[in-house]
Amino acid sequence: MPAIVNRIVMRVIERPLSPGELPVSLRRTANRTTKMADKEQDHRIGAENTRLAAEEASVRRGQYLGAAVTCAAITGAVIVTLAKGSWQATVALVGVPILSAVREIVNSRHARRHDSGSGSTRH
Repeated sequence: MPAIVNRIVMRVIERPLSPGELPVSLRRTANRTTKMADKEQDHRIGAENTRLAAEEASVRRGQYLGAAVTCAAITGAVIVTLAKGSWQATVALVGVPILSAVREIVNSRHARRHDSGSGSTRH
């Protein structure tokens, strides 16, 4: 072993191990390392689950907001039409959800094209 590793090992165990103690010490070290790795993995899984739950809630809020804006625009268009308002106002109100849908279609195609492109991570 390199000298620095020997010094670190000697500091940690504070004395050289006899040949009989070495396998026991290695087993204990392996057990501790395994426990630390298990804790790290549990923490990582928990953090990932928390992130996914927050992302799902955000997407859900976006869906509700989009539905509310669409309903309000269409309701407004119906009210303007029934009140004999200008056709331009009706077209503008109906255009909001239509343009929103078109934008999402274009964005999803654009994202798919970049994801399946040359395989590079450049954007």
